[in-house]
Amino acid sequence: MPMFMPGRMQMFMPGRVKKLFTGDHKEKAATCEYIEVVVPGEASSLAGTVAVVNSVLRHTNQSVRFHLVVPHQTVTILRQWLDGIPDSRLHYQIIAFPERLLKLANNDVESAQVFLAGILPTNITGRVIFISNDAIVQGDIAELQQVPIAVHSFGAFLLDSQSETHADLADKPLYSQQVNMMNRFVHKRHIKGTRVTFSGGVFVANMKYWRHTHAHRSLVAWLNIHKRMSIVGASPSATAHRAAMLLTFYGRVSVLPPKWHLRGLGVSEATPYSESFVRSHKVIRWSGHLKPWMPNTPYRNLWLEYAVPDPIRKP
Repeated sequence: MPMFMPGRMQMFMPGRVKKLFTGDHKEKAATCEYIEVVVPGEASSLAGTVAVVNSVLRHTNQSVRFHLVVPHQTVTILRQWLDGIPDSRLHYQIIAFPERLLKLANNDVESAQVFLAGILPTNITGRVIFISNDAIVQGDIAELQQVPIAVHSFGAFLLDSQSETHADLADKPLYSQQVNMMNRFVHKRHIKGTRVTFSGGVFVANMKYWRHTHAHRSLVAWLNIHKRMSIVGASPSATAHRAAMLLTFYGRVSVLPPKWHLRGLGVSEATPYSESFVRSHKVIRWSGHLKPWMPNTPYRNLWLEYAVPDPIRKP
C-alpha cells in the first residue's frame, strides 16, 4: 500500500479492481464502458457510503465503477466493509481525500462534490454521477446516466424550486440566501439574488465541460477568496463549498428530473410523505440533521434494505 503523503492524492486499489487501474491494463480501463459514480464518506458515515454502493448494484445490470472519497484514516475499514457486499460486479477505487483540499473546505467531506476534476483520474472525461452518502438509489442508475445535459452545461442538478421540501415559495433557497451578495468579488459577477439555487447532493456532472472550462481552478479560487472575505450567505444551510459551486456554475446547469432526487427526509422526525410516495422516487436522500444510519430516523426501514453490517462492530 502506498504511503499517504499530505497534500497529495493517493489512490488505494483493492483486489477486485486492481487489474482495472494498474500496469499494462491502464489504457484498457480508459476505454471500458463504465458508469462512473462518486460517493463521499467519513468515519461516522461509512455505513451510508456502503449502502449507496449496494443500492446502485441492486438496481442495475450495467457495469459501474465507484470512486469512494474518504479521509485516509478510514481507507482500511471501508475496504473491509465493502467486502460485505456479495456482488462480483463490484468495482471500485478508494481515494484518500487530498488534505489540502479537505482543509480548504473546512474538513467537510461532502465538499468532494466541488473537487471532482481535481480528485478523479484525468482520463475520466465523460459523465460522472455524484451521490451523497445519506441517500439510496431505488432506480436503474443507467437511466440517470442518460438524463439530458446541454453541451455548455456543468451537469444536471435538481433546482431547489422543484424540491418537495421547498414547496412553499417563501422557503425556496435563493442566491441571496446562499451567497454573500455583499462580497465585492461576487458583486463583480452580476449575480441575481432572486435566482433559484440548485442542489449538489445528487447530480450528473459533464466532466468534459468541467475540464474544458477549468472549473476546478475557479472553485478553488472562490474558496480561497472565502478565507479573506466570506462568500457564504445568511441561510443556516449555506456552506463555503456550496457557495463556490453556485458561483462557478451560475446560469450553466441543466435540470435534473425531480424523481432522481427526493431530499429532506432527515429534516425532522415527521413523516410528511407516504412510504409509497417515497418508494416511487429513483433516489431518496436524508438531507438534514437526521441520517438513515441513526435510530428513529424517518423512513429508515427503506435504508435498512441496503445496509451492510459494520465489520468491526461487536454483537
